[in-house]
Amino acid sequence: MPSIVIVDDRVTNRRILSRLASELETKPDVETFGDPILALDWLEQNEPDLVVTDYKMPNLDGA
Repeated sequence: MPSIVIVDDRVTNRRILSRLASELETKPDVETFGDPILALDWLEQNEPDLVVTDYKMPNLDGA
């Protein structure tokens, strides 16, 4: 099953993007993170098919 990671410090953006991703025909697993550090920790053990990230966030930028 495909997987998507969404990293954004704004909860509204995470909800919108998560809902859009869940409507895809392939029904991917969607993981969301408000803190980029937590996302990086998760990514050490997991390999998603797609990462969608905000560019301007606290602690780290999306790049």
